[in-house]
Amino acid sequence: MGNSKEEKLRKQLKRYEEYRRKMDEEELHRDPEELTDPYAYQARLFEERWNMLYLNRYGRFEDNTSIPCKRYTVNPAPYGGRKSDTLQNPYLVLTGPVRGVVFAGPVVFEVLLYVRGATESDDKELSLLAASLTMFFNCPLTSLLITKSYTSRLSTLDFKLGHIVYSTEATISVQVISGPGPDGFHGRFAAVADIDEEFVLLDSEDENVPICGGEIKLSRCVVSVVSFEKLRVSVKARQGGRVFRGGVDFTPQGMGANSRTLDIGFCKMEFTVDWSRFSYSAT
Repeated sequence: MGNSKEEKLRKQLKRYEEYRRKMDEEELHRDPEELTDPYAYQARLFEERWNMLYLNRYGRFEDNTSIPCKRYTVNPAPYGGRKSDTLQNPYLVLTGPVRGVVFAGPVVFEVLLYVRGATESDDKELSLLAASLTMFFNCPLTSLLITKSYTSRLSTLDFKLGHIVYSTEATISVQVISGPGPDGFHGRFAAVADIDEEFVLLDSEDENVPICGGEIKLSRCVVSVVSFEKLRVSVKARQGGRVFRGGVDFTPQGMGANSRTLDIGFCKMEFTVDWSRFSYSAT
């Protein structure tokens, strides 16, 4: 009986020693970043896995989506399309999404930030993140704001985005009808819908508003709007010592487009919104 217990104990110790040896070997080959900055480590793995799994079907990880906005503005969506839950981030003012971001499953946000150096080779990585946001098990009945924070080795990123329910895609464009003067004007364009968060479409700050062929080149043009709410597009314009504030309202539609004219004294503009529902398919 005693020998049996001792033999069992020896086998257990041997298995434990083998386990420890294996763990020590794995520890030697682990990427140090996995411990020092796990968010960055997971983000690099995410990009590698994407290119390995989806390259042939969706293109490279860094490619823009081939699915445009205004997809069903003129031609109706298959089976009439749907009004979908979507996401929009009010801090994405530089590029913004190129179409409505459907929130039907996990959505991954990938962030790569650098501190610019004297030359490109002197740039320092500030944050690398690939974070997944999963839809609530019980879908909300009204739109709401979601806030998340992610702390990496060198920085903390705060995410603030709207979960917009039963929404349609609105693509906004602005055309100059008359004016402005030769010196142009400075302006800030924004959209507000449902959750009372202002989504900046363009802020020229101290530069002139970019105009090409009469069209104001917005930094961001796509927003999601709850189908039974209003969309308000506002502008704060400045030329010399004159300042104008105003806006135009739109009622969401399933498809088609509608326009509103706004006269700000030194310039008259036409705001147009193209409406589109979302496809029932994954694309």
